[in-house]
Amino acid sequence: MHEKPTYRLNLILAVLMTVLVFVACKSKQQSVAILPDVEPKQIRQSERSRFSQAQQMTIDNAFLEGVKFMMIEDYGTAVNIFFDVLKMDNQHAPANFQISKIRLIQNQMREVEIYAERAHLLSPQNKYYLEHLAYIYFLNSKYQQALNSLERLTKLDPLNDDYRLQMANVYLALRKPMDAIRMYDLIEKRRGISDELSMQKIKIYEILGREKETHNELQRLIQKFPNEPKYWVFLAELDMQTKKYNEAFDNYQKALSKDPGNPYTQLSLIDYYVKINDTTKMFEHMILAFQNPRLNNVDLKIALALPYYEQKENTFKLLDAMLSAHPEEPKALALYADFLQRDGRYSEAAEIYRNIITIDPSRYVVWEALLLSNLYVLDTIALLHDALEALERFPEQPLVYYMIGTVYNFKADYLMAMRYFEQAVQLAQSNTYFSSQIYGDLGDIYHHLGNHAKSDQNYRKALELNPENTLVLNNFAYFLSLRKEHLEEAEEMARLACLKEPNRPTFLDTYAWVLYQRGKYNEAKTIMEVAFQNGGDKEAVLLEHYGDILWKTGEKERALDFWKQAQALDSKNVSEFLNEKIKTETLIEN
Repeated sequence: MHEKPTYRLNLILAVLMTVLVFVACKSKQQSVAILPDVEPKQIRQSERSRFSQAQQMTIDNAFLEGVKFMMIEDYGTAVNIFFDVLKMDNQHAPANFQISKIRLIQNQMREVEIYAERAHLLSPQNKYYLEHLAYIYFLNSKYQQALNSLERLTKLDPLNDDYRLQMANVYLALRKPMDAIRMYDLIEKRRGISDELSMQKIKIYEILGREKETHNELQRLIQKFPNEPKYWVFLAELDMQTKKYNEAFDNYQKALSKDPGNPYTQLSLIDYYVKINDTTKMFEHMILAFQNPRLNNVDLKIALALPYYEQKENTFKLLDAMLSAHPEEPKALALYADFLQRDGRYSEAAEIYRNIITIDPSRYVVWEALLLSNLYVLDTIALLHDALEALERFPEQPLVYYMIGTVYNFKADYLMAMRYFEQAVQLAQSNTYFSSQIYGDLGDIYHHLGNHAKSDQNYRKALELNPENTLVLNNFAYFLSLRKEHLEEAEEMARLACLKEPNRPTFLDTYAWVLYQRGKYNEAKTIMEVAFQNGGDKEAVLLEHYGDILWKTGEKERALDFWKQAQALDSKNVSEFLNEKIKTETLIEN
C-alpha cells in the first residue's frame, strides 16, 4: 500500500469534486458518528438549502486557511482550523479527510481511522478518500476492511492496476499467497509478462516450496526476455538449491554467453564454487567480480573480502582487484591501507592514507590511522608534519595533541611535550583508558624535568583511572627506586606489573632493581635471571644492574664480567659510573 505521490494535486481535486451530504448526527467533543451512505442526488439537493452563500463562503475560506497551514507543515494550527470547520459544518468531507491525514502524521491511529471513515461515508464516490481509507485499514492491520475498500476502488476505476497490486499485498498479509498470485495474473493479462510481477510470483513460489511453478515462471521470463542473463542465473541458483550442480553450471554458462562481464553472474558463481568446494575457482571469480567496474558496490566488495583476512595472499589479490576498479574510492583505499597496517607494512599504509586525505581530507579516522602508521615506524618527521596539519583541521581531537607531544618527548624537548600532553588530557577526559595513558606520559615528562611532586601526582592520577596500567606501574616504581623513596609501594607496583606481564624483561628489571634497593639481593638475582631468560641479556642497563646485584651477593668476578658486557653494547642507557666501576673493579653507587 502506498500514498499517491501527487497528493497535493489530488487534494485540490478532492476539494473541487467533493459533494456534501446532510444527515442529522450528534457529536460530542469532536467525536464522530458513522454516517449512513447517501445517494449523490440527495446530497446535491440538501446542499442547496443548508447554508446561505455567506455561510458557505465562511466555511470555504476557513477550510482553505487550514490547507495553507498544512502546506507549510504547521499541523497543530491546521487541525484546529479543520475542527472549526466541522463545528460550522459537521458533514464537511474534506475537513474530515485532512484531519485524518494530520492524525496519521501525528501517529494517532484511532482518530486517523475515524476521520478517514467519515470522509469516505460523506463522499463515497471520492476515490481519493477511499484510497486513503484502504491505506489506513492496512496500517491498522484491518486487512479484510482494506480488501473491501480496494474492491470498491476497482469498481470505481477498473483500469487502475495499482489497486490490484495493493490487493495482492493485502492477501499476503492475510496469508493467502495464491490469491495474491491471482491478482498478479489478472494484471498480467492486461499488461503482459513483466519482470516485476513474475519476480513477485517467484518469491511466493519459493516460500511455498513450489519448485515446479518457480521453474516455469523463470522459463516464461526467459522466453519473453531471451537476452537477459539474470533469469539464467536464477535458474542456476534454483538448481543449486536442489543440488543439481551440473544443470546449474550449464545455466551459468548460458548467462555468461548473454553477458560475459555481468558482475552479478560472477558473484553468483562464487556461491556455486563454494558449494562444490572448488576454492581456486571461487577466488578466480571473486577477483573477476572485484576488478569489474560495473559492480560499483564497494561496500559489498568490502564485506566479501573481510572473511578472508587470515588468507593474506588471497586477500591482497582481492584488494588489488578492487583498487583496479575503484582507484580513487576512499573506502577501498582505506581497507587496503588497513590490511597493510595489520600486516606490519606501516610505511606503505601511510602512503595510501595520504592519498585518501588528498581525495577527502575531512575523514578524521584516516588521519588517525596515518598518524599511527607514522608512529609504528618511528618516523618522527612525518609524524610531526602530519599531526600539525591534522591539528589545523581537528583541533578538538586529543590524539592529535598526543602525537605531537610524543614527537617532542622522543626529541627530549620535555617542555614542549608537556604542553601538548596537558592539552591532550584535557580533551580526553571522557576516555578513561586514554586519559590514564596520557597522565602516565606526563609522569615521565615531569620526572625528566625534575619535578618529582608533579610526576608522582600524574602517575597516581593515571593509576586512579586505570589501576592495571602496567607501563605506569613499572615506570612509577622504577623512578621511585632511583630516588630511593616509597620503596615498599614501589615493590608492590613492580610486582603487579610483572604479574600482568611476566615475560617482559624491562618490567622484571624494575622489580629486581626495587628489590635491590630494599636490600633483597638474592630475590633480585632470581628475578633478573628470569629477565635474561626472556631476552634481557641484550639490554645494557639490565646487564649493569645484574652486575651490581652479583657484587652485593659476593660474586664480584661475575659482576665485573657483566659490567664489561654492558660496556661492550655501547649504550646510553647505563649509569654514569659504569666505566669507573670497571676501572676500579668495585661497585660505585649514588
